Amino acid sequence: MMGPETSSRVMLRDNKIYQTMFELSRDAILTLEPPSWGITACNIAAIKLFLASGKEDLLSKHLLQISPLYQPDGQLSAEKSRAMIEKAISEGQLVFPWRCTRFTGQEFPASIVLTGIEINGDRLLQATIRDITEEECLRDTQEATQQQLLATEEELRARYNELKRIENELRTSETKYRMLTENTHDIIYSINPQGTITYVGPQVARYGFIPEDFISRNIKEIILEEDLGRVLEKVKTTIVANNPIRISFRARDHGGNIVWLEDNSSYLTDPNGKIVARTGVLRDITEQKETEERVRKSEELYHSLAETSQDLIYVINAENRIEYVNSCAAAALGQPYDEIVNMDWATIFPQGSNLMEQGYLDHVFKTGKPRRVESKIPLHGVTRWFDHVLNPLKNPDGTIRAVLCISRDITELKLTEEALTASLEVKNALLREIHHQVKNNMQVVISLLHFQASTVSSPEIARIVLDTETRIRSMVLIHERLYKSDDFINVSLETYLKDLVNSLIYAYGTKTYINVEYSIDKIQIDQSTLLHLGLLITEVVSNSIRHAFPGRNVGTISVAFHRGENSSLILSIHDDGIGIPESCLRGEASTVGLALIYLLGHDQLDGKILIERDRGTTFTIKFHYSSQKEEN
Repeated sequence: MMGPETSSRVMLRDNKIYQTMFELSRDAILTLEPPSWGITACNIAAIKLFLASGKEDLLSKHLLQISPLYQPDGQLSAEKSRAMIEKAISEGQLVFPWRCTRFTGQEFPASIVLTGIEINGDRLLQATIRDITEEECLRDTQEATQQQLLATEEELRARYNELKRIENELRTSETKYRMLTENTHDIIYSINPQGTITYVGPQVARYGFIPEDFISRNIKEIILEEDLGRVLEKVKTTIVANNPIRISFRARDHGGNIVWLEDNSSYLTDPNGKIVARTGVLRDITEQKETEERVRKSEELYHSLAETSQDLIYVINAENRIEYVNSCAAAALGQPYDEIVNMDWATIFPQGSNLMEQGYLDHVFKTGKPRRVESKIPLHGVTRWFDHVLNPLKNPDGTIRAVLCISRDITELKLTEEALTASLEVKNALLREIHHQVKNNMQVVISLLHFQASTVSSPEIARIVLDTETRIRSMVLIHERLYKSDDFINVSLETYLKDLVNSLIYAYGTKTYINVEYSIDKIQIDQSTLLHLGLLITEVVSNSIRHAFPGRNVGTISVAFHRGENSSLILSIHDDGIGIPESCLRGEASTVGLALIYLLGHDQLDGKILIERDRGTTFTIKFHYSSQKEEN
């Protein structure tokens, strides 16, 4: 059988080869379909032979419509054709003479070869028709000539002049015969009863020979030794049965190359039935044989691939019958190949095989599109998981004739996947609980700091405690976001920044109304980086809230976070306040908050910090980050 990857391609190629041979044949070829055995296909030679205007003239006819009412033996064409068709179906092939009628009404003798063929399970007949008008004329002329020669021998002296006339007629007939034989593509030959070649056509020049190279040689000398025994046995059988010879054999051209020839020949006998000669036609079928050999090797290769595959490979046709299973599939189903093929799918596959129950096969038949699904199949008392790849196999007309199924056992993969899923769920639960506990613990610390701040009388100490509280709150927000998220690694930056800034404005309770503007790319950052970034933003925003807007009713803080070049991120925080002191622009960390900003920006984030004093204060930090990912 063919392999899974290229079975469709091999069938298409075979169909193209057959179609080409069908159309280019010089013999008329008709395809007859039951039950009426009407003509359903024909080649170009058939159109020319019957003088039809096109294929549609023949395709609308029955064999009887291109035949006279009676055959030369007096039998009705309808009765005789029925008998010939039945015999051809029984024997596989039948050769018989037939009288045909062209569309012009002209009758002509023909030789018909009826061959039984099977296409997609349908039994058809292929009729190969050859006009033998010229052969009958030659045969009649030869028989008449022989009779005249016998009469001439008896009346030689009395009818000398008549003999001369007959001799001239023979020469004319021979000239015509030679013209016919020399203008055909095939090699016409003749041998005597001993096998000595008495005539060969000039077509041997295509193989580097001239006719004189073969005259007086025995035909056995040109047949390859490996084929000689088979050919002689066939000749012996046909002599006994008095049948025409049709056999192929190998020979060599003048350069020593092997050539395949098909011999179609018949015996000539005298009036007493004695064989006097054998004449025939040798047709070059080398290309056909090479094609057949390539197809055979291809089929062997793909069959070997299918049979050695560890996957279950099987073909199911439109009637839900199994056309093929490989050895692995047969072993899995627990039945031999011969018992599985042609059986209904439902009777072979175990109950509970939901591949067909869920309509996957019907979907492929209806749409003509491949499909991939997973399903369970109970085998030998154990339910196994399989990954099924369903590919349609198409007829030449594009209709789906069958589905090629390749099923791979993924049970172990499924078990591993289930184990990993269960393990992941446990880990997720643990991480969520850890983030929850960390958040709660930090909230306790914040509460303690808040209580402590309420008990001290020094505003400076209270401010320090509040600053510490806001720093811890920035970390609490990270763990709160992770606790509520399904992603325990990354946090949405935009949501976090908005929550953080809002919590800072609320914590400091400033009398100035602060309007916050955001311009943030959709970025996710891991919790370690975000922890340092959150502390840095807390320091910058806290500084703006406390110091940027003295005596003002309204102030604006702008927060921008964008991607830069070469996997960098750029954070910019601007306020339209009074501006940072000049000492800070010189890189002097005059406060704990500013020192913390430089520590976090330079040392922890490995970034560059730029502080600008233009219509307010702008803090810009640029740092490298390669693990961010855009939110969907």
